[in-house]
Amino acid sequence: MTKSTRTELINEIQRLADELGHPPSTTEMKTHGEYSEVTYYNHFGSWGDALEAAGFDRDASRGTITDEELINDLERVAADEDGYVSMNTYDEHGTYSAETFTRRFGSWGDALEAAGLPAEPRRDRDTQISDDELLDELQRLADELGKTPTFAEMQASGAYSAATYTKRFESWNNAVEAAGLEPNT
Repeated sequence: MTKSTRTELINEIQRLADELGHPPSTTEMKTHGEYSEVTYYNHFGSWGDALEAAGFDRDASRGTITDEELINDLERVAADEDGYVSMNTYDEHGTYSAETFTRRFGSWGDALEAAGLPAEPRRDRDTQISDDELLDELQRLADELGKTPTFAEMQASGAYSAATYTKRFESWNNAVEAAGLEPNT
């Protein structure tokens, strides 16, 4: 697989926006686009930043999905998971991105509450990990790969969930920089 350039990614957002008649959401990109949402996060840091780079308002795709559609899909996934849904589980089985819920409802817990689902339990393993341990693991994986790991590479090969890094450091690129590594561009 060839590495995508920022220009190719921007062109794909613009192509899909022309096709849809509005800037695409991450779900629409996942469903109809050539590149994955993770590729955009790796290159731009966030979907909003990718939209801005393509010449759109960073919140342009927000609102194309109703709260009811989001809650219905969350309930569908919860039914398959015996009532409890983590962000990672939702990202694996849901139609939309868990990030869409946190942007729309304020937090994952607030989204679960809006759907009448049990709040996400504290993850002892993730909450007991120090920032230093997270950064050491990021550096270890970078040494193993011979380059700065991507979000997807951490998710696939790291000792901790990549989502833990984005929660703790507010973005993948912030975690990478805190580890003394260069973000992927």
